[in-house]
Amino acid sequence: MNRLLCSTAILLAMSAPAMATGALACRAGSGESLYIQVGFVVVTSVIGVDIVSSGTHWSTHDAEAEQLAIAQAFVDDTTIRIDLTDPNMENILARVRLFAARQGDDAAVAGILDMPGNGVYAMVCEDS
Repeated sequence: MNRLLCSTAILLAMSAPAMATGALACRAGSGESLYIQVGFVVVTSVIGVDIVSSGTHWSTHDAEAEQLAIAQAFVDDTTIRIDLTDPNMENILARVRLFAARQGDDAAVAGILDMPGNGVYAMVCEDS
């Protein structure tokens, strides 16, 4: 009986969909940073964001940082658009608009980080 339970658990674990993730690290010339974690399963989705600006750290997952919530996100081959709010989803704290271009082995990702009340920053990104 125990062997049957162990075998069933192993088969279920092997048949579960694999979760693949990737990350994009972006920087502004003025020092702001943006880190986006993306999950690739059936659809591509934003699963985490960290922003550092003016010495303050905002995050969707770090309990010690100022908290962010992902209100909406769109990811395709050439665009990443994310709206981030406070945890109650009452105020937009940041808007991310990134665009990608690819030619052969070359790729470039850049865009803006718009933080109402804090500033707008030109971001240049790379896979991390």
